[in-house]
Amino acid sequence: ACAHSLRLWDASTGKHKATLVGKATVLGVAFSADSTRLASGDRGSKVWLWDVRSGNSIAKLEGHSSGVRSVVFSTDGAHVLSGSEDKTIRCVSAVRCFLTL
Repeated sequence: ACAHSLRLWDASTGKHKATLVGKATVLGVAFSADSTRLASGDRGSKVWLWDVRSGNSIAKLEGHSSGVRSVVFSTDGAHVLSGSEDKTIRCVSAVRCFLTL
C-alpha cells in the first residue's frame, strides 16, 4: 500500500476490509465514535471525510496552508477538528458534510 492510502482491517478477524485511496501522504486519522466515518489529514493540507462501509470519500475540507497532522471528531460526531503544520486548528461541521450525500 502506498502512503496515499488507508487500509482498514477487521480487528476481530484480522481480515482486510477496504483500502481508501487519497491524493497525498496521510499524516493523521480518526474514527467517529460510532466507527461509521473516518477523517484523515494529509500532507497536501486537506482533510478527507470517508464513509467506512462504502470506502467512498464523502467530503474534502480545505483551509489549511500546510500538512494536516491531527484530526478528531467531536464526541457527538457533529464536528471535525484538524491541526496543521501551519500552526492553526480548524473546526468544521461534519453534519453538514454528511447531509449533502
